[in-house]
Amino acid sequence: MLLNSETWINLSEQNVLDLEETDRLLLRRILGAPISTGIPSLYLELGCIPVRFILKGRRIMFLNYILNCNENETIQKVFWAQVKDPVSNEWSSTVREDLECLGLDRFSIEEIGTIKKNKLKDLVRKACKETAFQYLKSQIQDKNMTKLKNLKYDKLEMQEYLKCQNLSLKKKQTLFKARTR
Repeated sequence: MLLNSETWINLSEQNVLDLEETDRLLLRRILGAPISTGIPSLYLELGCIPVRFILKGRRIMFLNYILNCNENETIQKVFWAQVKDPVSNEWSSTVREDLECLGLDRFSIEEIGTIKKNKLKDLVRKACKETAFQYLKSQIQDKNMTKLKNLKYDKLEMQEYLKCQNLSLKKKQTLFKARTR
């Protein structure tokens, strides 16, 4: 579904919502959850990151790739032209917003290019997970989801009862429904 998503530009909020709806349909089917189940509970119980943050992470990793290309490559020339003369809704401005959203704007564009790929991948994964976790917790508060306010989440990870290999899928689905009602 997200093939080459790191290069997509000019995505509207509605485009992202459509992608996330497809993701939620899959999560609901896995858990056997009804449509009325709160969206944050799907992600928080399974420890999944919403698509919007996956897209941001992929763009940042692609930025690293671009910056490590030969300076004569067209892709790098186009990127630096966008940086020098920014226009709204260009890829370079979108990736800057992504860096800011994920709290990685402490690194300059040039610094992103000097970070080793695996180290950057770890930084981005951690930032995506933490930002997504805060986003999901704020969704619970903003939408006044009283059913979920009593559940405590310390971080974005699959809940222990779902990890248990001794339980059948049916029992896990039943436990999920009981926790989120």
